[in-house]
Amino acid sequence: MNIRITSKAVIVTLIGLLLLAGCAIYGFQYYQWHYLSTDLSRALTAAMDPAGNEKDVDGYLHDARLLVRTKRDATVLHKFETFFAEAKDANETKNRRFREVLQSLDDTVRGKDYEFYHQLDAIRSSYRQMHVAVPKTLQDQMTAELKEIPIRQKEKKESGDAEDRRADREQAHAQQLLKELRSDLGMPPLPTPKP
Repeated sequence: MNIRITSKAVIVTLIGLLLLAGCAIYGFQYYQWHYLSTDLSRALTAAMDPAGNEKDVDGYLHDARLLVRTKRDATVLHKFETFFAEAKDANETKNRRFREVLQSLDDTVRGKDYEFYHQLDAIRSSYRQMHVAVPKTLQDQMTAELKEIPIRQKEKKESGDAEDRRADREQAHAQQLLKELRSDLGMPPLPTPKP
């Protein structure tokens, strides 16, 4: 049996092999960027369960990190980790700010800012009882302290307002990531609240 290999046959074979290699590369890239592992999808869906706590989510995240197989898996996992971190940070900030506001209200009710005024009155009255004028340095110091109280209150309020705005931005971004994640995982969108 004598097989003759011609140059046309070699060229056709090489072209066929190149086409096959190109299709394989394209298929692999398509798989990498478009396929989401079902195991990862299940783990992240379980992590998004509203009944779960932070410890459960950490466990699911640990499992999910081990299940990453494709670039899409890595992208979706990164998106979930970002969502979880931002939502957690925003909630902690809002809780801390809420506690600060409650403490500020408590201080106002208890009159902690006014205790300073009462102390000043006590100092002044003790000098009056001794029939001595309040020293100029002490009077200047008391006046400076009185002027600083509203400034400190204003700075504290501005700082708190800035933290609130940052927490609101983080929460809005986390909500956007949640919508994208639900879409990526094939979950239905969350119902929108009715006005």
